[in-house]
Amino acid sequence: MAISRNNILYLLNKVVPLLEELGIHWWLGRGVLRNFYLTNDIGDKNSDLDFHIWDKDKQALKEKLMPIFTKEEYKIQEPWYKLAFYKPPEDHEFFVEFMLLFEDRNYPEVVYHSRNSDNKYAPKNCFSGYENIQINDIRVKIPINVDQYFLGTYGPNWRNNDANGKQFHSTPDIFN
Repeated sequence: MAISRNNILYLLNKVVPLLEELGIHWWLGRGVLRNFYLTNDIGDKNSDLDFHIWDKDKQALKEKLMPIFTKEEYKIQEPWYKLAFYKPPEDHEFFVEFMLLFEDRNYPEVVYHSRNSDNKYAPKNCFSGYENIQINDIRVKIPINVDQYFLGTYGPNWRNNDANGKQFHSTPDIFN
């Protein structure tokens, strides 16, 4: 089931100020960002709202968000590669994920996030800073060199903006 545009805006309004207050590095990522980047609209076919944070910031983020989200009856998912909050039933009506970014010891020029058991790579410099976009009245941070980020996440046909990109098998060598 898709998360509605209004629910995405609700979550952006809720989460972005908390991320700013916490003072960690964060970026909007994956589907909502790709929709906005390609169409200048967040769309209404997203299954969730994804952010990226560094793995070292997961505990601080969890401590900041848990009291707020549990008060509103959100549940938590916490596999090794993300921190996610959703409102039951798990139908994606309200679903926000914080995908963890990891450095790769074998490839120091790239970082990765995981989607289940599949790593998605991006040049490390994509996350050395950020650019700002405006979604309604919300200032949102996105990775630098977003084209390279999408190449590693969805593959060379990422501009097609279809579900096949989720099946793309990323490797650090894609940037060579």
